[in-house]
Amino acid sequence: MELADEAGRQTDAVGVQAARLRVDTRKWVASRLLPKKYGDRASLNVGGQADNPPTFADLARRSRGEEAAR
Repeated sequence: MELADEAGRQTDAVGVQAARLRVDTRKWVASRLLPKKYGDRASLNVGGQADNPPTFADLARRSRGEEAAR
């Protein structure tokens, strides 16, 4: 038995789970078809702060063992 409110939205647990599954499936398909736009975001933050990430020069100096000139 499906229950719906005045706007036609699902209100029973089975209907809600079915709708959630449809949305999750569409998100999965979109992430496979257009990974740059809808794929998982890989965040690479090596020792910097979120608002001040290290530059390539900083990372190169660090890999050579040099102190950062600041």
